[in-house]
Amino acid sequence: MSIAERKTREHQSRIKLIKRSASVMFEKKGFEAAKMMEEIAERAEISKATIYKYFKSKNDLFYEVMQEPFAQLSRDLVEIRSRKEDPQKTIELIIEKNFDFYKEYPDIHHLVTEIKVSEDAGLDLLLWGMKKR
Repeated sequence: MSIAERKTREHQSRIKLIKRSASVMFEKKGFEAAKMMEEIAERAEISKATIYKYFKSKNDLFYEVMQEPFAQLSRDLVEIRSRKEDPQKTIELIIEKNFDFYKEYPDIHHLVTEIKVSEDAGLDLLLWGMKKR
């Protein structure tokens, strides 16, 4: 393995670690906790500066934590709609997929249902990112 490959693997590993730690902390403390980035760094056993090396703000980190699970849900819902089932069956499948999603990602359910909706909360950023697709 080359040095470049090792560095790439370490980079990806560190991003995963930060995102996992952030997901737990957002769920525990909510988005607007005053010292959130310090607590994420402590949980990940890295410096706060390291987080900012990968994510320029708490909003960016929140967006990244939420992006992939919602993108997968979106793909699943598009697939259900493309099946050409009768409308009632389609609605049932969509509702079932949403329930399954929130059972699989209870921390996201908590974040989505409990987050204070404000420009600073990152929700606008999340919705903006979803609209870009």
